[in-house]
Amino acid sequence: MRVLLSEKSRQVSRVPRVVTFLLVAACLLWPVGARSQTLAVKTNLLSDVLLVPSLGAEAVLSDYWSLSLTGSYNPIRLQTDHYWRTYHVQPELRYWFVEPLAGTFLGVCYQLRGFNVGGLPFSHLRDSRSQGYMQGCGLTVGYHHILSTRWSLEGTLTAGYAHLHYDHYPSADSHVVEATHRSDYVGPLDVGLSLVYILR
Repeated sequence: MRVLLSEKSRQVSRVPRVVTFLLVAACLLWPVGARSQTLAVKTNLLSDVLLVPSLGAEAVLSDYWSLSLTGSYNPIRLQTDHYWRTYHVQPELRYWFVEPLAGTFLGVCYQLRGFNVGGLPFSHLRDSRSQGYMQGCGLTVGYHHILSTRWSLEGTLTAGYAHLHYDHYPSADSHVVEATHRSDYVGPLDVGLSLVYILR
C-alpha cells in the first residue's frame, strides 16, 4: 500500500510542476504583449454554460501575431458523492491573416486539463469516479467577429494530440483505486465560443 501511495503521489506531483512552468512562461512572455497597443479579455461562453467559469487574455505582439492565455476552474464538490471538479490551462500563439483580433487566425497551443468527476446522473460515471489529467498540443483555427469597437465574438476549434492519465474508483466516494489508465488520443481537443472585450 505504501508503494502504491508513493507512486500515486509522484504521478500527481508532475501536474503542478507543469502548471508552475506555464505560469512562469506566461509571466516572462506577457510583458512583450503588454507593451503592445491592444489587450483583450474574454470568457468561453460554452464553458460557462457548463458551470465551469473561464477567463482568458490576449495581447497583440505584432501586425500578424498575438499571444493568448486562457483557463477555467471549477473547484465545487456538489455533494459528498457528487464531483464536478475541473481545471484547464491553454497558452496559444496565434497568426492572423488580416490583422490581430479581426477575421481568421491559426494558432499553436499547449493544453493541460485536470478532472475529478463522479456520481453524476447524466454520464457513465453515475456510480463511479475518475480523477486525473490530460495534456497535449494542437492547432487551432478560429474566427474573430467584431461587434463594436470594444466587443467581439470569437469561435475556435482545436485539434491535436493528447496523453490521458487517470485513476478509476468503483464509487464516487471511494478512495481505493480500482484501475489506472493511460492512453493517447488524436482528434478534437476543444471548441469555444468566446465573448471578447477589448481593454485598449
